[in-house]
Amino acid sequence: MPIYNCLRYFLGYRIIEVIMNRIIVFSFCILLVLIIGWHFSPIFNNFPEPSGSYGVGIISLQLKDPSRFEVHSHGKLRELVVDFYYPAEKKEQKFPYQPATIQAIKKMKAEHSLLPSFIWNNLLDNLHSYAEPYAQIAKSKTQFPVIVFSPGIGSYNLYSVYLEDLTSYGYIVAHIHPPYDTLITVFPDKRIIELDPTFKEMMNQNDRTMIYNYRAQAHAIWVKDQQFVMDCLDQLNKYDVTPLYQKIDLNKIGTMGHSHGGAVAIDVCKIEPRCKAGIDLDGWTKTANTSQGFDKPFLFLLQEHGLDDAIEKLAQNIKESKVIKIQGAGHRAFSDFIMLKWPLAKLLNVATENPEAVRKDIQAKIIAFFNKNLK
Repeated sequence: MPIYNCLRYFLGYRIIEVIMNRIIVFSFCILLVLIIGWHFSPIFNNFPEPSGSYGVGIISLQLKDPSRFEVHSHGKLRELVVDFYYPAEKKEQKFPYQPATIQAIKKMKAEHSLLPSFIWNNLLDNLHSYAEPYAQIAKSKTQFPVIVFSPGIGSYNLYSVYLEDLTSYGYIVAHIHPPYDTLITVFPDKRIIELDPTFKEMMNQNDRTMIYNYRAQAHAIWVKDQQFVMDCLDQLNKYDVTPLYQKIDLNKIGTMGHSHGGAVAIDVCKIEPRCKAGIDLDGWTKTANTSQGFDKPFLFLLQEHGLDDAIEKLAQNIKESKVIKIQGAGHRAFSDFIMLKWPLAKLLNVATENPEAVRKDIQAKIIAFFNKNLK
């Protein structure tokens, strides 16, 4: 009996000890998550004020192309969300940063990740940039050049830091949100379309063959998306329904894109006569781009270790081209990820050193190129 009582006491003590240890570990993990959440709330550094002389206005338009059907949705026409950034009167006031998209990302992350919703709410809360919704367009005796922009495929499609800065120098920027091909698209009518699940699975499995096949299909669609947006510019210029009325210079249209969007910009500049100049932000796809050149100004801005033989060969066949590698830049440095707090920017290889210097270098080269070739 004494042995039995001792064993029962010992086992009971061990069970209590195990339970207590687990409680301590669990509490420590919760505390760690709270500390990390507090430190990274919000997850981005403060967005810098655009460096040009204009303020920035923004409107989001839902555009439907009557000439094309949506390959991801049987029987429906192709629809796009396009954010139009435009020059406005200079203000020091800040405004919520991509509020509809950020809210949708919070919800999606809470549903598909291990972190609870309150963590995502903290990480993506209190974010501001300088784009004012429906601001009055800046007074100007001349019309403004237009840049049509396409994002990276499968990306978060967040590029405000560069597009707002470009706008502040007197440009209208049409930022395309391609549904199904980026992480999330929020339409003005409140519909939310997430990344195509088939493509998402390809990316999770890193199935390069299937990914390239998907990108080849998307590439052709995205080129037509840019051309369709250029078609819409004429209507926006004619009718007094947006702040852009009579302010668009249809003779000064350029293109720009990041990653896959940069690969699209190459072909738009090649085949579209309305496009006068273009910039590729670290993009290339071997299933669509070729070494065939064209006679328009074109700039390749690449990550520090991003010079590819195919890009170099293409650049040699473009009469007015320039290839620049951005010191310290990773692939994500050409998006709003450049504003991520340390050490996330380092861990995600956004920038190997001094993200602020990398951002300013990219901004300066974008502005200098379009000022030279569209103004």
